[in-house]
Amino acid sequence: MSKLKKYIKSITKKKVVEFWGETHSIKPYLISEIHGDGLAIIEIKPDNTRPNTYILRFDSGVNLENEDNDESEIILNIIEEECGSVEDFDEEDTEREFPVLNWDCGGSIDVIKIFKRVNQ
Repeated sequence: MSKLKKYIKSITKKKVVEFWGETHSIKPYLISEIHGDGLAIIEIKPDNTRPNTYILRFDSGVNLENEDNDESEIILNIIEEECGSVEDFDEEDTEREFPVLNWDCGGSIDVIKIFKRVNQ
């Protein structure tokens, strides 16, 4: 198993976290789509569904600091395509729970690791 796959497996395991004084059991949601070369590991934390997170493999050329690019929007669209968005449901609908994307209050999108390309 490659280092990248081992890393993904380790960060997507079920874990117990403390959030606002309460204990939660969470399992980060691994998005199945791989964007570009998939060597950048992105963690997405929507404020409305904390402490739940998404993990996405994205292109290693990612630059989330550049406000002129639309990579954050691409990332959110990839999640919406796989998981849906709360905007697709009525407010009373119970299917609005995580992993359905709820980005109404924003959140954070962070590169947590970039793997190097291995020439073969």
